[in-house]
Amino acid sequence: MKSKVLHQVILVGIALLPVLGLQSQALADAVASKALPKHTPVINQQIERDETDGDCYLEQESENQQTISYAGLITSAGKSNRDLSKYISIKKFASQSKQLIKIDIRPSEQFEKFHITGSINLNPFELKGKNYLKAKQLVIIDSGYRFDQVESLAEDLKSKGFKSVKILDGGLTAWTRYGGRVDGDIIEARKVNRISAQEYEIQQKYRGWLPLVLRNTKPEQRVLIQIPNAIEIDTNKKTEKQVIKQIDQILSAELEQNKEPELLLIADQNLPSWYSSRLANKIPYPNLYVLEGGLQGYIEQAQKRQLAAKYDGRKKGAVKCSQK
Repeated sequence: MKSKVLHQVILVGIALLPVLGLQSQALADAVASKALPKHTPVINQQIERDETDGDCYLEQESENQQTISYAGLITSAGKSNRDLSKYISIKKFASQSKQLIKIDIRPSEQFEKFHITGSINLNPFELKGKNYLKAKQLVIIDSGYRFDQVESLAEDLKSKGFKSVKILDGGLTAWTRYGGRVDGDIIEARKVNRISAQEYEIQQKYRGWLPLVLRNTKPEQRVLIQIPNAIEIDTNKKTEKQVIKQIDQILSAELEQNKEPELLLIADQNLPSWYSSRLANKIPYPNLYVLEGGLQGYIEQAQKRQLAAKYDGRKKGAVKCSQK
C-alpha cells in the first residue's frame, strides 16, 4: 500500500576548523555546536517496499514535470560491525613496518600500477598456500573498503595455522592519504579512493558509512533518492573552501561522538566529474572515498536492482518504508 511521505533531512554539524589543510588528528579539536540548513523536500514522493527483501521503490514528480522512477539502494544502514581486533592502525603499521610482511591482495595489474613500498603481491589463494609465512607477522592490504573480503581471508588464514594476521585499517586509501610511501604511478595511487555504486552497495553494511551528497541544483529540480544516513550539502554559489569547511563541521561532530565514519562524497549531475576528487584531495581525513559516477551512478545501480527485482518476481506486496 502506498502513502505520501515527506522527506526531510536535518544536517547537524559542529564548529569549523580554524585552518583547512591540518592533519586529520586536528579534526577532533572542534567543540562548538552549529545547526546546518534543512533540505527542501521534493514534492509528490511515494515509496513502497518489497516485503521479501526490504528494497524500497521510489516514484516522484517534481515541479518541472519530470517523472523519475527507480529503486533506491535501501538496505540496513551501515554500522561499525567490523571485528576491530583484526585491524592494525596506519600509525602502528608505519612504526612497525620493518617487522611486518606486507601482503597486497589486489589483482596483479593493480599492484603493478602502484603499491606500498616493500609490499608483495599475493592473491588470497596463493597466500593460503605459503606455509613459510605461517610464523610471520602478516598485514593484509587492499584498497581499504572491501571489509567482507579481507575479514573472511583473515579468519581463513588463522584457521589454517597462520599465527599473526592483521588487516591494514583503511588500506591503500588511508595509507596514501596519510602520506605513506608508495612505489609506482602516483596519479593512479590518488585514484584508489574511488568506489563504484555496486561496490558501495555491498560494503555499506560493514561499517558506519557517512554519505555526503554534494548538490548544485535547485531544490525543485533535484532528483531525490533515499541514501541511508546521507547528509546533503548545498554547493550552489559556494567556494570550495566554504564547502570544505561545512564538511569539516560534519566530520568534527562525528569525531566528537567517538565515531570514525567512512566518508563518501557523492556529486549530483550538475557538478563536474572532477569536483568530488578535488575536494577529497583537500580534506585531511584518511577514510574518505568518492563515488564513481556520482549521484547518477548511484541511480543507475538502483535502476539495475529494480530491473533485477522485477525479473526475479520478488516484488509482491508493497508496504510503507520507514523514514529515518
